[in-house]
Amino acid sequence: MKKEYFMLAVVIAVLCAYLVLHKKNKTHYTTPDVPAVRINDIAKIKIVKGKKDILLEKNDDNWLVTKKKYPADKIKVKAMLNVIAKLSLSDLISQGGDLTRYELDPEHRIKIIAENDSGNILRKFFIGKTAPTFRHTFVTMNDDKDVYYANGNFRSDFDNDINDFRDKTVLSFKEDTIQQIKIEKGKNKKEFFLKKSMTPENKIAAAKSAKNSDKTKNRLNTVNAESKTVKKWESKDNSDFNVSDVKDLLSELADLTCSSYTDNDSKDAYKSKTPLCVIHIRGKKNIGNKENMVISIYSKNKNGDYPGICSENRYPFILGSYDGNNILSKVNTLLGLKKNSKKKAGKAEK
Repeated sequence: MKKEYFMLAVVIAVLCAYLVLHKKNKTHYTTPDVPAVRINDIAKIKIVKGKKDILLEKNDDNWLVTKKKYPADKIKVKAMLNVIAKLSLSDLISQGGDLTRYELDPEHRIKIIAENDSGNILRKFFIGKTAPTFRHTFVTMNDDKDVYYANGNFRSDFDNDINDFRDKTVLSFKEDTIQQIKIEKGKNKKEFFLKKSMTPENKIAAAKSAKNSDKTKNRLNTVNAESKTVKKWESKDNSDFNVSDVKDLLSELADLTCSSYTDNDSKDAYKSKTPLCVIHIRGKKNIGNKENMVISIYSKNKNGDYPGICSENRYPFILGSYDGNNILSKVNTLLGLKKNSKKKAGKAEK
């Protein structure tokens, strides 16, 4: 009996020791608190990976990339700001161990420093690879070598070069505000404009109102009839065309983005070059986009992409082959250089 009591006492002692040590172990592995940062307080984001060093700076409500102050992609900046401001840790993975397996070694890690407008550091951390869960990212905080699970899969938000962070917008306008479009390709030119016209029904109503002897009522009827107009695309030379082709071209250009930018920031090199096509777009005044916009597309480069310049972008850009081919195809169709299976002519469309 004494032996049984002794064995029971040993088991109890072992269990107690385990519970004490387990509790200490859990306390030891408690993740540190990461204070939240206000997005509006972040004025600079420094991104360092190997020899690559990128700076993004806030200027009023806009973000700029590098000392050349290229406009930054707002969506990509917003994603980074959300990660920085709301960074949270869920688990401690390793204590000062092998950082290479987590891609947190100097060669592979991405160093992030967020500062306020006074240069004070608000957040400093290192990004490693995406965790096997695909819902976490391996990180280290400040200059500590402890590796943590950070909530979220966000390495790709920061693992970009300067060109990736730049705003790729070439043209942006509302299609229903455009009143005129002119296309040129070599000696071939055509101009299309949006004309207001009365429907046949309202023309009849206006004619009937003209016979009314009551001048006041006649005037009111005429104004009412004329206010019920429709907008119709017409060609300046009165030639046949498909209205859908004009709308398709405008749709292609309305939110046009480039795939990248050229190495040279100056448009001067294009002054002596002959473009493949030039498109002039005129919109309404005071509705959010400029009244006159011009885009010029040049011959393919060795990669099959199209260099171009635009009045709405300060820098020469590169259109991917897909976008460039689409635009040129629509231009050719409208100029009559390419047969179109559509048969409904624009001048006949109501």
